[in-house]
Amino acid sequence: MGWLQPTDSEQKNERELKTLLNQIEKHRSFVYDEVRWVKGAARLTLAVLVRPRAHSRAHCPGCGRRGPGYDPLAPRRFEPVPLWGIAVFLVHAMRRVNCAG
Repeated sequence: MGWLQPTDSEQKNERELKTLLNQIEKHRSFVYDEVRWVKGAARLTLAVLVRPRAHSRAHCPGCGRRGPGYDPLAPRRFEPVPLWGIAVFLVHAMRRVNCAG
């Protein structure tokens, strides 16, 4: 997937898109890191890089308790409901959890 280098106006648009995403799809333990248009896509596609909030602990998928993370997996794409007919992919490297339970 090739990224386009953002211009000054695109960086302003990126901040506005992050604000819009935070209003529509708020995640307590994650932040929207980068918002980029994907080059060469068959349709208009937006890739949003998501990262864990600073100092947040990961949740164990088995018991739901929080624990320290130890080895992030390779980034995966998740497709939520498209905004205004635009394909949006959240790109996230899931964290593994060292669960005591």
